[in-house]
Amino acid sequence: MEKALNSFVGWIDARLPVTRAWNTHMGEYYAPKNFNLWYFFGVFSLLVLVNQLLTGIWLTMNYTPSAEEAFSSVEYIMRDVDYGGCCVTCIPRAHQRFSSLCISTCSGP
Repeated sequence: MEKALNSFVGWIDARLPVTRAWNTHMGEYYAPKNFNLWYFFGVFSLLVLVNQLLTGIWLTMNYTPSAEEAFSSVEYIMRDVDYGGCCVTCIPRAHQRFSSLCISTCSGP
């Protein structure tokens, strides 16, 4: 099984150098020794922003922006769309967390 997996990874790397890109940018990337708590606040801010963008795009695909159908489209998202209720509640929570992380990151130590 391991030989088949290694040959499959080698076949992928011959066409798309995923392993080399991972090692260059993530695996063997030099990290300075002066990372502190504020660096991690920036990473968390980026993570929350990406989460907010992805859930917003997911909701936009199902939302109807008209005065007559807005409530029914939100109701449809909450009840019938897979993970719709989770996405609807994630947007305001992510906004609150992103705002608080940005304020704490920008205020500095």
